[in-house]
Amino acid sequence: MKKIDSVISNSSNETIKIGKNFAKILKRADVVGFYGNLGAGKTYFIKGVISSFKFPLKDIISPTFLTVKEYHKKNITIYHFDLYRKKNFNDLELIGYREKYLRDENSIILIEWVDKIKEIYDDLNYVIKLKQINYNKRKITIYKSKQII
Repeated sequence: MKKIDSVISNSSNETIKIGKNFAKILKRADVVGFYGNLGAGKTYFIKGVISSFKFPLKDIISPTFLTVKEYHKKNITIYHFDLYRKKNFNDLELIGYREKYLRDENSIILIEWVDKIKEIYDDLNYVIKLKQINYNKRKITIYKSKQII
């Protein structure tokens, strides 16, 4: 992995802004993996990314119980995956991860808890590691990668 940047966020609003800024480098067919403990800020970072594509911030939620939430615009689709409750790659294959989502070249895929399923590591263009330092403060490290960890 090649480290691109490392920043400190002092609030959830700052984490959203960092996500919006990161979104500027994304292009169609990019796959971004996120990892960090519960409460590390993954969802807030993703809210920033998705809202930068003109989706209302209030409509962006983590798909913990859905596995994937889709955000559609005429010129792009964003797929937001949450693997927290997934046990293995077969769980993803059953919903069409490779056949439907990964083949959509007019999309960006954002995957929370990417470290839970190693079979998708080769799909990643970027990896975002979030670490909670204290109640408000997070360290966010951004990597350019086809591999994780």
